[in-house]
Amino acid sequence: MGIWHLEILRIWRTRRIIALTAVFLIVGIGDPLLVHFLAKLIANSSKNGVTVIAPTPTPASSIAAFGGSVAQLGTLVTVVVGAATLTIDSRPALAAFYRTRIQHPRDLILPRFLVVVVFTCLTLVIGIIAAWYETSILIGPVRAADLAVGFGFEALWVLFSLALVAAWSSVLRSVLAVVAWSIATLLFLSLIGTIHVLSAWSPSVLSSSIGSIVAGRSPNSFTGVSILSTIGAIVLLGFSVVRISRREQ
Repeated sequence: MGIWHLEILRIWRTRRIIALTAVFLIVGIGDPLLVHFLAKLIANSSKNGVTVIAPTPTPASSIAAFGGSVAQLGTLVTVVVGAATLTIDSRPALAAFYRTRIQHPRDLILPRFLVVVVFTCLTLVIGIIAAWYETSILIGPVRAADLAVGFGFEALWVLFSLALVAAWSSVLRSVLAVVAWSIATLLFLSLIGTIHVLSAWSPSVLSSSIGSIVAGRSPNSFTGVSILSTIGAIVLLGFSVVRISRREQ
């Protein structure tokens, strides 16, 4: 059995693919529903003559809500699944078994990394399709082209996030520690994104980019951060391979 086939079977048999699918599908269905019924929910909960006016739901606000959930809950689950997949040395006996059967240390990282990236992006597509369908029937149409462009930037965020997880997994040996440090690093990047001067260059702006694109933001405004995130992902992945190689010695 080839190493790629093994990793595909692993992500299926460990039910990690189900966790990813469930999260993206739930937010894809649930967020448009929440946006659509928010006004009625607020009206029914108003008391003592206090009137709360909810904004009129729009396709852009529906997709923005979905994008926000992907940026938070989706990223969290992606990091957890990525850490469980990429932290080779969390099980020393199994790690030793793998090391005796590979030709190069990169084979410990790259197949696992690429498989989890591809399957995360596929489940993200399922969530986007669900959000598109729910938004279209409940609120209004959304351009498929905008969703496709938004998905491209969201996929780049997945790539960067999992490359960061790979880097931490080459330094730490505990899945919990890798999750904690990866989330802390992503939160730090989000904090940088709140600084006006640096906001256009923080990879975190890609995490909810699909909502921005549907709302009318130009894709060209993401060019700089996309290049930076791509370079960052390559550097982080290269770092993880080098660290694994040194650990081999």
